[in-house]
Amino acid sequence: MLSRLLGLTVVGLYLLLVVGSNAQNLQQYKALEAYQVRPGILMIVKRTTNGLVCEVGLSKLSYLTEIPDRSPGFSWEALNQIADELVPSAERGPRLKGYERDELMIRGHVTFEFARYGNIVIEMSSSFTDDPGQIQAEDGNGTIEWNNRKCK
Repeated sequence: MLSRLLGLTVVGLYLLLVVGSNAQNLQQYKALEAYQVRPGILMIVKRTTNGLVCEVGLSKLSYLTEIPDRSPGFSWEALNQIADELVPSAERGPRLKGYERDELMIRGHVTFEFARYGNIVIEMSSSFTDDPGQIQAEDGNGTIEWNNRKCK
């Protein structure tokens, strides 16, 4: 009985030291507020000093399993569906004058898509490769930024 108690005590001390040192190592990094909004889509939230959401970043979560997922990221349509859930049309405001349609800009092998509203801007960037006869997107990252909120 005494040897069992001593063994549990040693294991407990070991776990405290290992877990404690790992937690201490992590303190050097900034903690983030993150959510999985769809299977495989990660959302990271930034806030103002008074706690309002000022920006969300969305990206493909490619490390859920032992084998990294290298399939294409999410689409512009998926980003807009998530934006509809997070910022309903009454909150986002009307489309800005002169920006009534979605914008598309291509720079090198990166595309940028924008939708500009009174209170937010929805943006997506994707890289792509030129395969013979087909252009294929490799990944996509999106942001929703609030126009009049400064992130801390």
